[in-house]
Amino acid sequence: ILYDTDNPTLVHYFGELGYTDSKKFQVNFRTDLYGYSTKSLSEPWGRPTYSLKLSGNYNYYQKLVFGASLRALGGIKGLNQQSGQQEKLDGIFDLNLSVDYLFSKRFSAFVIGKNIFSKEYELYFNYPSRGFTAIAGISYSF
Repeated sequence: ILYDTDNPTLVHYFGELGYTDSKKFQVNFRTDLYGYSTKSLSEPWGRPTYSLKLSGNYNYYQKLVFGASLRALGGIKGLNQQSGQQEKLDGIFDLNLSVDYLFSKRFSAFVIGKNIFSKEYELYFNYPSRGFTAIAGISYSF
């Protein structure tokens, strides 16, 4: 792991738009732009220059909540430690889906699917992402 210990700077611009229709439907779009200034490193390794996210959910009869999020990241650079060369990593495109069943205000069950397209990508150089991942569980709030 490489760190820039000479006080790097980050410029972060973002914008977000959202729409909510009562408690039934929500959609949100966010874009982030990043600018980095490093002193002891030549690049901010593993950091994106942009991020886009579209997410939403739909509450069906106050019992079933369907959710989806679509994310894109890009402009990520990696350092090949063996050759010392900079590598431009491919952009990341990721789709996640979820379903929650609300038994009551305190008790629910959920299923989440991550990386639905099972796309192989690297957020960090030579560190591959997991393929499709599914998570299921229950939640209880006191």
